[in-house]
Amino acid sequence: MNANGMTQGQAWGIKVLRVVVGIVFVMHGGQKLFICGVSGVAGFLGRVGIPLPLLSALVVTGVEFLGGAALLLGQTIFACPIYQNYGKAIAQRRYKPAGFKLSLGLKDVDLVLQMAASTTVPMPLASMLHDRFLAALARGRGELDWAAIALGVSDDAGLSRELPPHLGVSERDPRA
Repeated sequence: MNANGMTQGQAWGIKVLRVVVGIVFVMHGGQKLFICGVSGVAGFLGRVGIPLPLLSALVVTGVEFLGGAALLLGQTIFACPIYQNYGKAIAQRRYKPAGFKLSLGLKDVDLVLQMAASTTVPMPLASMLHDRFLAALARGRGELDWAAIALGVSDDAGLSRELPPHLGVSERDPRA
């Protein structure tokens, strides 16, 4: 086992996976950049209803091309502490103390949806997040960190378990 708790085979598997994913990302980003062109991608995104299609096309193309290159060069686009710390918290099912309460996340998403409705702009991702936050509050998770919305995926898959006792919130459906 290495310092990350992985066997040598697992470590090599992750390296191979990073190279494969990096190649796929570079190829797709390169296709958008050099073949379709950013304007072609923006046109497609606009036709399927993505808001701000030109900006979205630039972001998608850049993330795919540069993110893939970073993976190939041994870096990750998620190397910043926010991604790494939240990733660990979710993997370890550690949602207390809350850095940002789930109930406050619902309030913020509600504000976004109110503004979107007042300007007749569809926000499908915000609507999905609203439903996830609302379901989490219904399960008594409002005081947990907002990353606890990840528990909803386990709920949907039928993998819910009791949270560790120090969290003081049952993850089981009270009707069960």
